[in-house]
Amino acid sequence: MASTTNTNHNPSNTAAEVPSTWRPTAKSRLYDLARALGEQFLKAAYVPRFNEWCRTRAAGAPDFPTRYGLYQHLIDAHGLGGPIDFLEFGVFFGESLRWWVGHNSDPAARFVGFDKFTGLPESWVGLPPGTFSAGGQVPQFDDPRVSFEIGYFQETMVDFIGRFPLSRRTVIHLDADLYSATLYVLTMLANHLKPGDVILFDEIGSGYGVTHEFRALNDVESAYGLRYKVLGGADNFRQGAIEII
Repeated sequence: MASTTNTNHNPSNTAAEVPSTWRPTAKSRLYDLARALGEQFLKAAYVPRFNEWCRTRAAGAPDFPTRYGLYQHLIDAHGLGGPIDFLEFGVFFGESLRWWVGHNSDPAARFVGFDKFTGLPESWVGLPPGTFSAGGQVPQFDDPRVSFEIGYFQETMVDFIGRFPLSRRTVIHLDADLYSATLYVLTMLANHLKPGDVILFDEIGSGYGVTHEFRALNDVESAYGLRYKVLGGADNFRQGAIEII
């Protein structure tokens, strides 16, 4: 039987193509019109997920009126008053860091604050870059257990992890606000987390935290197979604490 040759896919028979540049389609223009509503669309996606997380993952976990009640519960009920390594990402004026230093008197405990002290590096929920600036002033602590890594997380974490073995029980306090910053910290630490380590989220369940801190936790859980249990929350789970299992 005679064979036929299809020349449609023969490169030698293809006319030279003339390149152009990207052009928006009618469909993409419609998406451009919705850009200003992007945060609202994210909320519409993540608020139901957070509600389900509270109903299932956080079921039975205590919820305290304030974050300090949650902090004290973690010390009393989960043994965080001992020789922990406490890493705080987003220090600002040092209020929460100062609380932990004052309520953990173990001489072997170490407390490290990560911040550039010049405010947000990018806009967040309508707030411009530079919001929450401490004017570059590092809070003062009269305690040799406290140290600081000054700079953006991307500038300090690689070096820190290389010289600071996270072999002891680690408490990670995340108050970075931004999805990008929270995701960076969690991905950098994901392979160093071990059972018993605790992660505190300062804005996990707020109206804007669900699209930033909670979304970052979801993505890291999916990407790294992170396994954890919920230890408690505060202010109807505006703040939350989980323990790696």
